[in-house]
Amino acid sequence: MRINGKGFKAGVAESWFARARGLSGKDSGNMLFVFPLKFRPGFWMFRMRYPIWISFLEDDGTVFEVKRAEPMGFNMKSCRVYRPSRGCSYVLESEFEVKQGDKIEW
Repeated sequence: MRINGKGFKAGVAESWFARARGLSGKDSGNMLFVFPLKFRPGFWMFRMRYPIWISFLEDDGTVFEVKRAEPMGFNMKSCRVYRPSRGCSYVLESEFEVKQGDKIEW
């Protein structure tokens, strides 16, 4: 994958199970989530070990919204759900900073 022409590695979550698991329990990594329909998916940080950027993408890979997400550990009282302001079919979870307007290619 590439962001603004610079390469990076990321897993791809296309199945329901892969999307549900995401990066939970991993020590590092990036993941592109692919959804069959455009909607407002919710992401939470359960069992995450590091902060990430959650980038919501246009169909052409342009980032239209970014949320900075912090780990919540196992405390359900600190649960926060991160959603885009509008529907999308692609979401990138990354351990590096992503900005609105960046272009992701896969």
